[in-house]
Amino acid sequence: MNARLASVTGFAVLFLLLVLVFAAQLANALRPIGWEGTEYLVTFFFVALGAALIGPVVKVAAPRWRTAANGMTLAGVIGLVLFAALMGLIYWGLGG
Repeated sequence: MNARLASVTGFAVLFLLLVLVFAAQLANALRPIGWEGTEYLVTFFFVALGAALIGPVVKVAAPRWRTAANGMTLAGVIGLVLFAALMGLIYWGLGG
């Protein structure tokens, strides 16, 4: 597999998962099973954190997947930055 394609695929899969969590929150898709805003927020955080932490592990453990792991790590870091920005906006909005 082309290295660039593997990297883009690693990024796209994780980024799509983050987008799906965000879209589910906007649509309140899991309300029937009792989910509220905090469950979506925690899920988003742990998906991003997991990608940011597992990416380097995959990179070391399976060198063949190194480029896909780079994309996965990038998606996780972007997710964590978005999470931090959202938390900052919420804190600022609450007058903190």
